[in-house]
Amino acid sequence: MMTETTQWIKLGKISKFDEGVTSIRKKRKNFAILKQDGQIVQVIQDNCPHNPRILISDDYLIENNMITCQFHGACFDLSDGSKVSGPGKSKVLLTYEFRISNTDNLEILLES
Repeated sequence: MMTETTQWIKLGKISKFDEGVTSIRKKRKNFAILKQDGQIVQVIQDNCPHNPRILISDDYLIENNMITCQFHGACFDLSDGSKVSGPGKSKVLLTYEFRISNTDNLEILLES
């Protein structure tokens, strides 16, 4: 029987992430880090839950704290990942609990 565990995973130094949105891959998962005024404000999965396409591309769209998938038109609230409109029934965009370590590393809580 397999049990789920959670662990803090280091994504990198805060200074590594650009203002706005940075997309990275870690532990075979895609993450998008949202940074405003030098502060990390949210970490989300960087795949549309409707069909696993990358959300953060050259033509991604974030407006009014919502991100829209450019492939399918699904729109998600960045504060909690809930789907606002579009395909995918009740699929939600994963958001991750995060913290800043005393060495200025961004870490997220990840289930494994």
